[in-house]
Amino acid sequence: MTPIETPEHGEDVLSEVKDEILEVLNQLRKTSERLQMALEVPGEKIDSLLARGEALAQRISSLPGMGQAGEDFLVHLNKIGQAIKDLQRFDALKKENLVTGVKF
Repeated sequence: MTPIETPEHGEDVLSEVKDEILEVLNQLRKTSERLQMALEVPGEKIDSLLARGEALAQRISSLPGMGQAGEDFLVHLNKIGQAIKDLQRFDALKKENLVTGVKF
């Protein structure tokens, strides 16, 4: 037997998805802030957050009438992911320049 889809059930699903979107985006924002303050953020944590976001985008796309929203979220997520990766590379480059710029 399959559960009966009611408007209330659909609202519950959308509410869960909305909460998860907010959680993922907040975690990515915090990660970005940590990188901007030159704090260490493990690459695995970033990859995990981005994978969670991709899974969420697929979940959104699978909801009736939400295909485009899922695609749009994935595009937005990829842009955020690229920005975070750029911050990581910039921080690594900055640290490398500090080390190689030391004169004895």
